[in-house]
Amino acid sequence: MNTALIMAFILAILIEIGFPFLLIYYIAKRFKVSWKLAGWGALIFIIVQILHMGFLFMITESTRSLLSQLPKTELIVINAIILGLLAGLFEEIGRYLSFKHITKGVRTWKEGLMFGAGWGGFESIAIGILVIFSLINVMVIPTIDIESLNATGQLNQEQLQQIEQAREQIKALNWYDPFFGAMERIFAITLHLALTLIVLQCFIQKRKIFLLIAILLHSLTDALAVAMVGFGYSIPLIEGMMFLIALISLWVIFRLKR
Repeated sequence: MNTALIMAFILAILIEIGFPFLLIYYIAKRFKVSWKLAGWGALIFIIVQILHMGFLFMITESTRSLLSQLPKTELIVINAIILGLLAGLFEEIGRYLSFKHITKGVRTWKEGLMFGAGWGGFESIAIGILVIFSLINVMVIPTIDIESLNATGQLNQEQLQQIEQAREQIKALNWYDPFFGAMERIFAITLHLALTLIVLQCFIQKRKIFLLIAILLHSLTDALAVAMVGFGYSIPLIEGMMFLIALISLWVIFRLKR
């Protein structure tokens, strides 16, 4: 059993789940903002994702046969554009409609910060919970006796092959790999804070152009990430790109502070 890898998974999970709570606690204490705004951010995020995933499923089903005929390079690019654009449209319009109709009282920088912390924080917590199942697989799958299962006929050949492939994937993991996921969540939360504050400018400055800016930034970021994964770029390089975007997001956050 790879103890270092398991410990890295545990620490990564603690970061993914614990960091959002620490951030919300800090914002509440530092800026005297109600944590309930984080709850609204999380709730609106859930609603938006349900609508987003439902629409994405319909789009995927209706275009599956057409896209399957495209060359790999074109397929990756089109897939990245579609996924990036849908994420930008649904999430940023979702934020805008929330500020316009549901959370009408959110009109200050510190309130937007708390709302964004709930939005991005819930996503991080949800992913952290999913990573728990990955940790269970890492701990359990290497201990499975495939020869015994094969001898007793409890599983068919396809199932045995899947277990063997999973074992090989686990063996290929570096002990530090889980930390990339944890860092990505911190970078993503930073981006969500910035995007929330950008959309909020539609109401603070009364200029709807900021909604378009947020949609474009969100779409571009997601499209780049999806394309880099599709073209096989290394995880450190992808996370390096996300780190640069997080730095830009930090600049936007403090630039919009009023």
